[in-house]
Amino acid sequence: MKKFTILILVAVCFFSFSPTINYKAHYGEDYENAIQFLKDNKSAFNNASRTYGIEEKALKAVVFPELMRYNLLQNLIETGTLELLYIETGSKQVDFSIGNFQMKPSFVEKLESIVANEPGLENFHSVCSFGDITDEKQIRKKRLERMSDLEWQLKYLSVFYKIAASKLQKNLPKNDQLKKIAAYYNCGLKRTEAELEKLMQRASYPYGYSVKATHQHVYSDISLYYYLQP
Repeated sequence: MKKFTILILVAVCFFSFSPTINYKAHYGEDYENAIQFLKDNKSAFNNASRTYGIEEKALKAVVFPELMRYNLLQNLIETGTLELLYIETGSKQVDFSIGNFQMKPSFVEKLESIVANEPGLENFHSVCSFGDITDEKQIRKKRLERMSDLEWQLKYLSVFYKIAASKLQKNLPKNDQLKKIAAYYNCGLKRTEAELEKLMQRASYPYGYSVKATHQHVYSDISLYYYLQP
């Protein structure tokens, strides 16, 4: 009887096990478009990797889900209608995604603040420097210009990666580290690691938390899936 019970339990565990999702097949053209973007901009990612000492494929993996859902037409509409409002009023009044990495002004402002106030980020001081510009509206305008430039986007991504990695416990396995950094990118640096663990169990990609989880996936799972591809 005991042997029979064990066999039943093994069978239940086996058949209830959910295999890794094939995100490449599921997202189809969007996945291939993201791959093509990375191929077209390989030298830019490589330069960022060498300059800031971050694994190139890890940088790509963190933003890979954003590359899949990026829509050029939507981006043009957003920047065309909202950037003037942002310049005038700031990110507390209007905040919107820009570029292939879908960064928001508030995200970049947070990075600037961290770089300006925390040690160990000397390589990124240019991020929070606007030279002789002191007028806040002109700073916002300059910030938007930077956010539309791939080289600057990669600089922001790199400083984000460094900050997020510094928040993780030491000796974390590489794959777990990558997943958590990707989750920080999706959820925000203000999250504690405990909050991050909970959010990483909720499927909110690509439409947000208001849509049923059965229609969505976990952002960091997609990042890790891409990272593990040969």
